Amino acid sequence: MKNIMKAIEKTVEVTPVGEQHPALLIHVRPLTPDGFSSFGSINQNPNAAIIDGKLITRPDTKANRSGPGWQCWSPIAESILVTGGIVGLVETESVSGYITIPGMERERSPEIQQPLDGEIVLVVAPGKNPNNSEELPDASLAETFLIPQNTQVTLNPGIWHYASLAVNKPFGEKTTYVFHVDPRGEATESPRPGWIPFSKEQSLELFIKKLPEGTEGWITQERPGHLGRRRDEKFSEWNGRYDSGNWRLVNVDQNDRLWTIEEIVFNVYAESYAAYFQDHPKEADWIVNNFSHAYELDEYPVPVERATDLYRTYNQPGIPNQFHAVALNYALMYLLNKPFKGNKPLRVYPADEGKPPPEGEKWHPGRIPCLPKYLELINNLPDVSRWYSDTTTIEHFYQATKALQVKK
Repeated sequence: MKNIMKAIEKTVEVTPVGEQHPALLIHVRPLTPDGFSSFGSINQNPNAAIIDGKLITRPDTKANRSGPGWQCWSPIAESILVTGGIVGLVETESVSGYITIPGMERERSPEIQQPLDGEIVLVVAPGKNPNNSEELPDASLAETFLIPQNTQVTLNPGIWHYASLAVNKPFGEKTTYVFHVDPRGEATESPRPGWIPFSKEQSLELFIKKLPEGTEGWITQERPGHLGRRRDEKFSEWNGRYDSGNWRLVNVDQNDRLWTIEEIVFNVYAESYAAYFQDHPKEADWIVNNFSHAYELDEYPVPVERATDLYRTYNQPGIPNQFHAVALNYALMYLLNKPFKGNKPLRVYPADEGKPPPEGEKWHPGRIPCLPKYLELINNLPDVSRWYSDTTTIEHFYQATKALQVKK
């Protein structure tokens, strides 16, 4: 599977462990006709960017509408795709990390969107009656799709949506997209104009991965492998030896390619979990039919709303890194489209010494085969296996690529 999500640098606000975070967390899905059918349609041979035989470009005039990270020129032409419609152009800055979605809008007419020079993500939710001024968007039904460059999507009338966001570009770089809509049905003319907050005091967050950094200027000093509960002790040791700010713990493969933790979790781990459950469908069905989500350590419970929240229990002082349950949840929910239906969480962790194994022990990362396309990137790295013995697993990919680097 290809990378589903990438994006740019942004400070990530981490919810302290133990605090209940009310926001529902969603991730970007790949765009497919079946997956998008509830919201609209896809045209793989688009012409939304062509007006009178010419490609639409950004006007030289000042934008007549703007918001956080975007500006809009509308109208710039008459639409031949939407009856009585106009064409507008939006320039949006790339985003990553946790993105708060404060509300949505909708149109009475169809709306066509097409990115011109990059990829965008489109956040949508189903709507019932665009003429009902009392209707609110439902955050629990929201979904997000990655729209490739030059792919045209048509939203059905009444579909709730947020402003599309640029991704897969460095921080501050921009992507433009065009839209076609009947201005008589725009949000500003709706019974309830503007951005409408979600129903039932809901809040919604979207998580988008960061682009990987480079390794230039750094040299690998050692491959420490599994740290576990020794992590804070080792960090203190390295601070004393190299000075804080002169070292970093990252994941680097044998080709000196740096892997972000988002890539490891949502690509290496999640894709491998998905492949495993595709080969073991009865196990997948048993998990989603009997449990609400997977977690790792009893002393650090994770609410179901944050079941795919990587940073809740990653790189937190005094807490062992925990992310394989996030990957398992993400694989079932987003890669295999298997929503959880149970009422209790499943602990996915190796057996504690002297205690019976958890119900999810067989799915811990030291048992899940790593996809060959990722294993071939670590064949020449040192064997750092300790608590696990199988060097063909996703756990081994994470531990083998772990590198202590110091500034040159």
